[in-house]
Amino acid sequence: MADKGFWDSYLGFAAMLGIAVVIFVGLMGSLTLYAGMWPPLSVVESNSMQHDDERSNLGVIDTGDLVLVQKSDGDDIICYVEGSSIGHKTFGDHGDVIIYRPLGSDERKPIIHRAVLFLEPVGESQWRADALANHPPAKWSVANGDHDSMSGVLKLKEYGHASIDLELDLDRLERSSGFITHGDNNHQDGVGFVDQVQGGPSDGTLVQMQWVVSKPVTEIPWIGSISLFVRGVNFEQVPFNSVMYTIGVLVAVVALPFGAEYGIRRLRGR
Repeated sequence: MADKGFWDSYLGFAAMLGIAVVIFVGLMGSLTLYAGMWPPLSVVESNSMQHDDERSNLGVIDTGDLVLVQKSDGDDIICYVEGSSIGHKTFGDHGDVIIYRPLGSDERKPIIHRAVLFLEPVGESQWRADALANHPPAKWSVANGDHDSMSGVLKLKEYGHASIDLELDLDRLERSSGFITHGDNNHQDGVGFVDQVQGGPSDGTLVQMQWVVSKPVTEIPWIGSISLFVRGVNFEQVPFNSVMYTIGVLVAVVALPFGAEYGIRRLRGR
């Protein structure tokens, strides 16, 4: 017959496991209510939003981060241009970041990029962007017209944390309202590449409001790299310091039950 010490240890482990399950279920339930959708967390699978190619930074969306999201219909999104006027920032730059389905297709992987500017078609060939009315004239230009009657190439100058230039040929766009979107890290030699440029994930098509799935509201750094490693998805893009921090977190989590049991035994011994 097993001694009492065995059963005490077994029941103690079962109790701790049960408490952990209850806490996890309660936490996920609370996050789901807050997010208004399932799942309430999303793993960042690429480096398109990083602000540093070599290491991750708190407050910025890096490969391997988890982001807590909120359901959005697109109507509550503050774009970069508007955000720069009112001082609204998320994840290290002005404006909101969104998660959207390219071309509205459920078969394509969602993209997490920053909303740059909302455009509306005007007449047969022009475009309107009300947010540009309050944007410094030195920081944007368009080939033809003003903010309410634009055509040709639209340029945003000294854009974002990297102070790059964004360009988009408005005449190539399909005639539907939507967002210009851009990954913070998608630039080279001082020129940024929005999603709507030729060959981009939303080639020639603005991101329509109904394609927006959610908007990230905060990051849980590093931990999503575990998922990338297990699934074999872009783990090589995870910054080295994120990998080291994740290992540290795992060691701490594994060590916690043993530390708790040791502390309980010490208290019992006294």
